[in-house]
Amino acid sequence: MAPPAPITAQQFVSITPQHNPANAPKPDIIIIPGGDVEEAMQDTVLRSWLQRNAADSAIIMSVCTGAGVLSLAGLLDGKTVTTFHNFIQPLQRITPLARVVSHRRFVDNGRITIAGSTNRKTR
Repeated sequence: MAPPAPITAQQFVSITPQHNPANAPKPDIIIIPGGDVEEAMQDTVLRSWLQRNAADSAIIMSVCTGAGVLSLAGLLDGKTVTTFHNFIQPLQRITPLARVVSHRRFVDNGRITIAGSTNRKTR
């Protein structure tokens, strides 16, 4: 999960974590960003943290390919979800118990909201 050093996202946004999974307070909101998520999708510490905290969090959201991270934590089963258009088929493969839809900006499942790409057009 988050190392103690600053993280640069999208080559220009700097994020400095204040906690690690062991000492993080219970979150009210969990947001999983998209982009290059392959490492995050394999991160068992992150997956365990999501599973532990998802039940008590008021809001869970992913953007773009971040849906893959929520999927592997088992949080999308039985939900209708969307993602970046090039990640629709991979997401369907790893989330067979979800209904994966394309051409949607976002899908609101109540506590869990999944947004597609932030830079694509929808029909």
